[in-house]
Amino acid sequence: RMLLEEGAAAADLFVILEGRLRATFSVDGTEMTLGIFQPGEVFTSMESFMLGAPSEYMIEAIDPSDVLLVPRERLERLLREDPTLAFDLLAHHRRWLALLSRRVMDLLVSSPKERYLRFEREHPDLMEQLPLYMVASLIGVTPESRSRIRRRLTPRPVQPRRRG
Repeated sequence: RMLLEEGAAAADLFVILEGRLRATFSVDGTEMTLGIFQPGEVFTSMESFMLGAPSEYMIEAIDPSDVLLVPRERLERLLREDPTLAFDLLAHHRRWLALLSRRVMDLLVSSPKERYLRFEREHPDLMEQLPLYMVASLIGVTPESRSRIRRRLTPRPVQPRRRG
């Protein structure tokens, strides 16, 4: 289910109660995954949500999901009524910014193999549950490159040598 189209203004903040959301954008026809968001996380296209600008990415549910939609006006009213909510929201956004910063550094300095191994180590559940193309997109490689990396890392049985 599509929650936000690329180019549309984000009207809501998404509180993920169940399921997972994915933020993606397209570069020359190639879909890139910006992030996967799980239950308990709060997410939206923040620049679009705060400024009314067109979103640079789309947000979709990749599983059957239960998502609380919080319009900007309602969020502002809730924050005025209970300023401690701002700290919770800030904590979610700090984690998101840290994740983005790490991903940028990873793409700049880590090899595809290193990114694959780190993702496999840190997100074994996603490695098992997501389609191959999504994992590839998350680590910044093509699905074919991801398959090559995985194949090279898979131990092969040792063939006994024949004695002549």
